[in-house]
Amino acid sequence: MISNTLCQDWQLPQYSQPCITVNTANQQQIRIQPDTHTFELDESPANVTISWGTAPLTQLTWQADSLNWDGQVRLGGFVTAIHFTHVAQLDIDLAIMTVEAYPLKPDVKPYLSAKDRTQIPYQPADFLDGVDDDQPEGVTTWLADIDSPLVGLMQDAMNQGHRVYAFGQLADEEQGWHHVFALPILLEAVTSFMR
Repeated sequence: MISNTLCQDWQLPQYSQPCITVNTANQQQIRIQPDTHTFELDESPANVTISWGTAPLTQLTWQADSLNWDGQVRLGGFVTAIHFTHVAQLDIDLAIMTVEAYPLKPDVKPYLSAKDRTQIPYQPADFLDGVDDDQPEGVTTWLADIDSPLVGLMQDAMNQGHRVYAFGQLADEEQGWHHVFALPILLEAVTSFMR
């Protein structure tokens, strides 16, 4: 058996601990130990998918000792619903977006950065190349201030049937989102695809 730790520098929120699992390519689903955030696998895989129950949140490259997950969520799929509301407990007008998605592969980037400059010729982003559709598709909820331009992008993608890459953060315990939502993911960035 191989032992590893899910998080090192980021504190896994207490509300999430009963729901978080580590999944391997052969669909092995491992629960983490709540206090230590450790888990055991039969062998070290190339990648693991961090999930909320069966819904993927992100895919990470295997690292010995700690996966160093920092709560980032990276998925690719379709926006299937958007709910607009005022959340009195947090005094905010909010868009709550439902996304059916697969995990993005660990090396997927939403755009070419300066360090990619010499990797010519540049290739257009391809939605299907970036998702790991060997993992199960899952349903997640994403939160954003109703005035965020990201909400408009997600709404356009839903109305046009376009696929998206969604990037965000599992809400920290101190933020209080878990008192209102089952799975609070804060939307930080979106890539929208025409096809």
